Amino acid sequence: MIDLLVVGGGQAGLAAGAAAASRGLSTIVCEKADRYGGSAAYSAGILWTAPDVPTLTALLPGGDPELGRVLIDSFEPAVAAARDAGVPVTERWTEHLGFGVAYRTDIHALHAHWASRIDDLRLNAPVRRLLVEEGRVRGAVVGGEEIRARAVLLATGGFQGDRELMKTFLGWDADRVLVRSNPGSVGDGFRMARDAGGAASSGLGTFYGHTVASPLSSFEPDSYLPLAQYHSKWCILVNRDGRRFHDEALGDEVANQLTLRQPDARGVLLCDEAVRRERVVSAPYPHGQVVDRFEHARSLGARIASAATWRSSSVER
Repeated sequence: MIDLLVVGGGQAGLAAGAAAASRGLSTIVCEKADRYGGSAAYSAGILWTAPDVPTLTALLPGGDPELGRVLIDSFEPAVAAARDAGVPVTERWTEHLGFGVAYRTDIHALHAHWASRIDDLRLNAPVRRLLVEEGRVRGAVVGGEEIRARAVLLATGGFQGDRELMKTFLGWDADRVLVRSNPGSVGDGFRMARDAGGAASSGLGTFYGHTVASPLSSFEPDSYLPLAQYHSKWCILVNRDGRRFHDEALGDEVANQLTLRQPDARGVLLCDEAVRRERVVSAPYPHGQVVDRFEHARSLGARIASAATWRSSSVER
């Protein structure tokens, strides 16, 4: 029997497996794909959080205050540990997405560092089910093998790749949402936990993502970042009836969820030339991509329109 079995080799699974192994625990990390890194491997590699507990509480009033404190207190030491391990980490910046503190790291180097600390990291190793005995999880079936463990950690990502679960928890039209992440996140861990007697939490009706242009002829990982409309907080967002439906300053990660609840789950993003020049074709954060997001979207078939400024004129009667 091992000490810890980690199901999923994405960011959370790798970090947990490396932390356990560094403390001398016998650990196995199982990843069903042929690579580790999960959805984080597609990201810009930004490590960020709220600057303090009061800010985090104001943003997430329903969150667990103790877990929030652990997150805030552990953030800077975790960044320092990555840097001490030789992983490239930038300088710190503030006001990330309007409120956060952040660093950018080489996400692939970070994952490789964690993977190197795990003695038994298995790829192409799907977990079929949990082993439950006398009401407790005692391990899991991996392929055709039973692995018994004193503790099992489910780190399988979300369920954004499963249309049924998306519609169940996010509601109307949620099955039409583009999957801007690891397509293998189809709710494996959620279903295994439910089968073992677990219950869904109250926080599954929201998600993290960004608005993107439409329609798109393709939506591949190399376009995930260029297509994200980070600049929407400086724009006006209306639905297809021409009505504004939220405070854009709250951020694009809020706008996308409210857009989902509009007619046809679509909106129209409006901005002037100053916003286009200063926000659309510039880096959205330090060390970010400098790309014309409108032109990138246009190249993939999205509807992009522009017009000269309309000036009022006097009318003789």
